[in-house]
Amino acid sequence: MSRVTVPDVTPIDSAFIAYVATQADASAETQGWSPALRERVQNSLYLLTAVHGPHETIKASTVATLPRQQNRRAVIRVTEVLAHLALLDDDRIDPLDALIHRRLASVHPEIREEALVWIRIVRHGGPRRRPRSTTTVRNQANSAIPFLLACSQRYRTLRHVSRADVTEWLAQCAAPHTEAVALRDMFKTLKSERLLFAPP
Repeated sequence: MSRVTVPDVTPIDSAFIAYVATQADASAETQGWSPALRERVQNSLYLLTAVHGPHETIKASTVATLPRQQNRRAVIRVTEVLAHLALLDDDRIDPLDALIHRRLASVHPEIREEALVWIRIVRHGGPRRRPRSTTTVRNQANSAIPFLLACSQRYRTLRHVSRADVTEWLAQCAAPHTEAVALRDMFKTLKSERLLFAPP
C-alpha cells in the first residue's frame, strides 16, 4: 500500500467503499475531526476497501503500510473505523507479549509454560481476579524471570522448587521484597490453577 494512490485503484465493490466512507463521515462528525484529517482518513479507507471485498477483514499491518504522507493520527482513526465495523484483523504484535517471550526464551520450556499461565492471568484476569495494569504485569514479570532462569538450571518444573530455593534466592536479591511479592503471587496463582500442589 505504500506506493499506491487513489487514482491508481479500481475498486472491487463500489457499494462497499461507499458504506465504509459513510461510517467514517459519521465518526468524523461525532468526534469533530478536522477537514484535513477527514480527507486523509477517507483516502486511506478508499485505498484499503478498494482492494478488499465486503466479506474480507483488513489487517492492521496492512493499514500501517499506507502511503507515508498519512500521519499517525489518521492511521489510528482508520484502524478505529475498521474495528467499529468489525472489518479489522488486528495482527499487530503486542510489545509486552513480545518482551515477555523474549525474556523467557532461555527458561526451561515446561517452567516457561507454567510462568506464562501466571502472567496471562495477571494480565487478563480470571474468574476471581481482575486484570492488572501493563506496568504491574511488566514489573512482576521482570522480578520473577531471574528466579525462573535460575530454576531452569536445576529443575524442569516449578513443582520441584522448595522453600529453601526461594529463601536462598531472596537472600541474594537487591530488592527482596519486590521479588517476594512477585514469587508469592506466581506460586499462589499456579496452585489455584492446580499446576502446583503446594506453593513453597
